[in-house]
Amino acid sequence: LHHKLSYVYHILYRYTWCVPASIWDPERYHSHYPDISLFDHSRVVSALATSIYAYKDALQDYDDKKREEIASNIWLLIFEGDITGIQRFLYDLANVKFFAKRLRGRSCFLSLLPEMVGRFILRELGYPFTNILYAGGGKFQAVVGYEEGIEKKIEDLSRKVEEILIREFGGKMGIVTYCTVFTLAEIKDYHEVIKRLHREAQKAKKRKFRLVMKDFESLANKRVDGPSKLCLSCNWELIPEGKDFCRWCKDFADAGGVIPKSEFILFTRDRKNLEGFYLKDIGGVYFLKEEELKNIESDYEDLLALNEVKKIEDIPKATGFRFIANTAPTKEDEEALKSFEELAEEAEGDKKIAFVRADVDNLGYIFMKGLGKNYTISRVATLSRSLDLFFSGYINHLMKDLKDYIYVVYGGGDDLFLVGPWDKALEAIRRIREEFRYFTCKNPVFGLSCGLFVSHGKFPIRLGSERAGEEEKRAKDKKDSITALGEVLSWDLLEEAIKRGDIISEWLKEGSLGRTSFYRIYKLIDTYRKKLENKEEEGYMFYPFFYYYLVRNVKEEKIRKDIESYFLNTENGYELREEAEFLAKYVLMKTRGVRVKES
Repeated sequence: LHHKLSYVYHILYRYTWCVPASIWDPERYHSHYPDISLFDHSRVVSALATSIYAYKDALQDYDDKKREEIASNIWLLIFEGDITGIQRFLYDLANVKFFAKRLRGRSCFLSLLPEMVGRFILRELGYPFTNILYAGGGKFQAVVGYEEGIEKKIEDLSRKVEEILIREFGGKMGIVTYCTVFTLAEIKDYHEVIKRLHREAQKAKKRKFRLVMKDFESLANKRVDGPSKLCLSCNWELIPEGKDFCRWCKDFADAGGVIPKSEFILFTRDRKNLEGFYLKDIGGVYFLKEEELKNIESDYEDLLALNEVKKIEDIPKATGFRFIANTAPTKEDEEALKSFEELAEEAEGDKKIAFVRADVDNLGYIFMKGLGKNYTISRVATLSRSLDLFFSGYINHLMKDLKDYIYVVYGGGDDLFLVGPWDKALEAIRRIREEFRYFTCKNPVFGLSCGLFVSHGKFPIRLGSERAGEEEKRAKDKKDSITALGEVLSWDLLEEAIKRGDIISEWLKEGSLGRTSFYRIYKLIDTYRKKLENKEEEGYMFYPFFYYYLVRNVKEEKIRKDIESYFLNTENGYELREEAEFLAKYVLMKTRGVRVKES
């Protein structure tokens, strides 16, 4: 029965995700704005239907005249589970053998963990996975019917999940759950229901590990008989002498090696002899190729085609599909992932990599205020699912011709983290932002802020993520902007600067402009910008030096005029352009080590 339900669910997803649930009816004058997909409407109705099933006896003599009264006596419960410590856990690993594979495995595990936990809790409560309204970004949200003692059941299940996470990962991750009760009649004022849920969330997040505080030490600190040492990768798990990696680091590396080539994801309740992840009592997730399906029995929860919707109708055992941002650069034999050092060598000019983090601006505000009086459970479901579809699914298509360079460490919910050669990473995030504009119909409210931090290939990913996050925060101060090469720019200014930077780079390659001379211009601009920021520019002879360098080192008048207009606003007081320093840095990085073309 579960397989059939999942199949119908995903068939509806495939064919009705962009079909409106209702439209304007000119005869009956129903003013239904077509902003809710038929799929999202159907899955929400399904979740509510199973939630009110406990009231089936009372509804047998349903009277539409008493509709409001009946709805006021049907109680529901909405709850969320928030996995804590994800960011720290993802990046806290050493850059040793099979590092890229372990990173891929970890990021994929963390993207699937909320769904794994959500499925487990609903299964224990007697509900299908369709009652999950949202799963991604480290949390899940679900709705169930209210019954006496259900809050205690959810708390007990949360304690069990947290005990498992602490035991398996040494207290690095946990879970906080919170809920609120509402009547079916209150679904009309769903905004207030979510407000109550958020208030519960604020209280719960201040009491992390409260359910297991007494047993925390015994759960987190494992004992190893005989001589032991720390795992070389995670540096916290004790392992016997003679081994290099703990069980989880080995599983992450093994799974990370097969994920980019996998075609299916298998959700199970029991452990399987396959590459993937298994949490005792919660369940497992495994990755397979199509030829491996012949050995799979029917005792699984779901068999989902990975990033491919057509196979749901072609493969008899398939029950659905799942999108995961799994782009990762492989070597020529496609048996191993490229290291960050190897990616750095593939950069143009300066052999560096970039750590890039980005997310949608003001998303909480968009959810809470943007929908206004139209804030309904179905609209929230449509919006959250649509954003996740872009960052976990469409992102793979956007990276198709960059798959040999870009490592999508994480993509889902409303944010992403990628690593690649600095020039390719810059190209990737520009493409993502442009496509996101079209995805959101160029709605100015949906801004994307990004931080790009450049370093060498051996730079630790944990620190790279932190630095990229700091750069992202600077961009968020301006909104819908990017911090790249240390400069905060709007996306339009970035595009203009790169366009001009590519032209200047060609001049340097052709010998029309010397790189040493251009470096002097950069240092002059850098010094002047700092003096402007410190209000010390008075008396500094920036303009005489700038024009002196141009006239002395650039022979062609047209190139001199172009460089002048690229760095100075010649139409408005000849002020130094906002993007001037980024432009200079971009050219120097792109042309490092280039040889001048022979005439």
